[in-house]
Amino acid sequence: MTPLITTLLVGAAVFGLDFFSKQAVMARMTVGDSVPVIPHLLYITYTRNPGAAYGLLSGNRWLLATIALAAVLGALYASMKLKRLDERIALGLLVAGAAGNLVDRMRTGLVTDFIEIRPLRWVFQIFNVADLAITTAVVIALLTAVFWQRERGAPADRK
Repeated sequence: MTPLITTLLVGAAVFGLDFFSKQAVMARMTVGDSVPVIPHLLYITYTRNPGAAYGLLSGNRWLLATIALAAVLGALYASMKLKRLDERIALGLLVAGAAGNLVDRMRTGLVTDFIEIRPLRWVFQIFNVADLAITTAVVIALLTAVFWQRERGAPADRK
């Protein structure tokens, strides 16, 4: 399977999960509703976010959409050159996350968020599957960079 196909398959699967989970929340809940999944831990809490993470750049719909589109196109282009499966998966997750939130922004100007982890509320805002995909992509990329560097060996000391 080519690197681009791997990235597209991962991206499509996660994009679908993001899209349908947002649709389910919007169809069954009103903004502000909160339903415990695991009381005192995990809740489905429906919110709408006009910005990026933590409401950053609120009101900059077109800037955020442009950044997301550039991320999708850049990740797809980069994936064509990758040999490592973990890197292709990370780019697929990045594509899915950026595209998932881009679709929301283009349709309504707001991103649907609904996953709330209450004990970590001071660390994480309410988020969605797309946000989780982007975060996972970053973690995979960091871990890959660290372990790949170890496999190659530390660079020679310069004097």
